[in-house]
Amino acid sequence: MKYNLDDGFSEVMRRSKRIRKNRQKKIISIISAAAVLAVLGPGMGYHILSSPKTDTGGPVYGSATIGELAAKEKTECDIDTVAASAVRLEVYDEKDSKISTGTGFVYGEPAVIVTSAHVIVNMDYMIATMDDKTGFRVDSAAVYIDREKDIAMYTLPADIEIPALKKAGNIPSRGDPVITIGSQAGLVNLVTTGIVSGTWESEGLEYLIFTAPVSSGNSGGPLIDSEGNVMGVIIGTYDKAQNLNIALSINELPETDDI
Repeated sequence: MKYNLDDGFSEVMRRSKRIRKNRQKKIISIISAAAVLAVLGPGMGYHILSSPKTDTGGPVYGSATIGELAAKEKTECDIDTVAASAVRLEVYDEKDSKISTGTGFVYGEPAVIVTSAHVIVNMDYMIATMDDKTGFRVDSAAVYIDREKDIAMYTLPADIEIPALKKAGNIPSRGDPVITIGSQAGLVNLVTTGIVSGTWESEGLEYLIFTAPVSSGNSGGPLIDSEGNVMGVIIGTYDKAQNLNIALSINELPETDDI
């Protein structure tokens, strides 16, 4: 069962309806329906991507003047340098059938491959394709997985050299520029840009809301700040609002030397 950016939006909604009808079980959502409606208003559609819970927090926003927003439009990082840390992930089951695709990125010290947990459901192995279009196989089990956070981490093979992204040091505020890197439509490391719309706190977890377009293949990819550091892990989107997309804050990931 996969609810993600990697199956196509219409297929995600069809699967959601079937499972709600047949099983009446918990389904995967980013935040609860009640919380979404409270913030976005009645009638707003959304993708259900992680376990629904009652929200105890509310939206938390930074602030920026119009002049500050204009000044923030430029990014300072080298895109090619950042993209070298991202990989396209093709996930296979024990029958060698490809079951999902997504994006991952190398992060931390010691370095690990980070992606979304929903990308690797029922995984036997995965093929990671680097920015230079060469690839490698990952057979190992996850060294860290948290399905509530929708995060999985894998050890980077010892013979593979990929630069690791660093954790963003600043707390994001509205209007801060962002970059996404993802492998949509079978391509490798496509880039989109946008801004931080705000942040959301739900059940003790911090999420970033951003406008950079995402689509099938972006799940598990990095959300990058203007200095080339990772702000969050892309996990979902709302389907009836333009460019209203969600990343788990990088602050929710454990330090890699602790896992």
